[in-house]
Amino acid sequence: MKNEEAIKHIENIIPYVGENVKESLNMAIKVLEQQKVGHWIMTNDYFTGAYGDIDYVECSCCHEDSLEEGDYCPNCGVKMKSEV
Repeated sequence: MKNEEAIKHIENIIPYVGENVKESLNMAIKVLEQQKVGHWIMTNDYFTGAYGDIDYVECSCCHEDSLEEGDYCPNCGVKMKSEV
């Protein structure tokens, strides 16, 4: 089961449980969301600067463009896989 599927299952049962359990389930959702892993998508767009062309990449999670292929997305903070 993927994290997204687990989150949907948890969200479906939240309306039927007590307040203490709701709090615990919401914390579990936050933990699952923090474990997301993305990858860089080549956009075929580029930026032309003083040192030449730099390719834009897109985050697979937030779909925002970035000029750097770092270990984390600078927009949403998700950890990136080194290979797709």
